[in-house]
Order: sequence, then structure tokens, then C-alpha cells
Amino acid sequence: MNATDRAQVMARPSRYRYKAEIISIKRADKFTARVDLGFHISIILDLKLAGVNCKDGDEKSIDWVKEKIKGKQIDIHTLREIKGVWLCSLWIEGYHLNSNLLKSGHGTEFQT
Repeated sequence: MNATDRAQVMARPSRYRYKAEIISIKRADKFTARVDLGFHISIILDLKLAGVNCKDGDEKSIDWVKEKIKGKQIDIHTLREIKGVWLCSLWIEGYHLNSNLLKSGHGTEFQT
């Protein structure tokens, strides 16, 4: 499976979709978010973008992500949990952040 095929798989919606508010950005591919579970119930989770790896301390990439999510509706599609961190696809009003981080050069492909 090549990079394009993997990006298309990541872009497919999962069964588990949630509205979320990003609380903090640790790296361009790692976030802490308040996730709305419905019925006025929310949980704070650590999230990692599936299929994407970004460098620690890359402020340019973090600023790029901040600009994309600022004031926008965030949807996450969770895939699975690994050691307390949830792998997910992050959608911003129809814009798939995972694949666009790769396309923009702010991230590199990572096998999940």
C-alpha cells in the first residue's frame, strides 16, 4: 500500500465520531482535547493523528495547525488507543488535517 492509499484509508470516517475542542497542542500531530460524548458528557483525552509524525519543537508546524483549527468546528474519528493515547483522524469543517499535514510538508508519513 503506497502513501496515497494509506491517506485515503485514514480519510475514511470511522464508526466513532465525536465533536471536540482542542485544549492544547503538544506537537503538530499530538493534542489534548475535550471530547463531547453526547448527553452533556465530555472527557479530556490525549490524541495523536493517525498516519502522521511531526518533529518535537517544530513551532512552524504548530503555528500552521493553530491557524487551521482557530475558531473552527472540530470532529475526530477515533481508530484505537495505544498506551493512553487515541489515534484519530481530525476533521475541521470537512478539511482532513491528517492528510493535509502530509501534503503541506509539515509532517511525515507514519505507519499506524
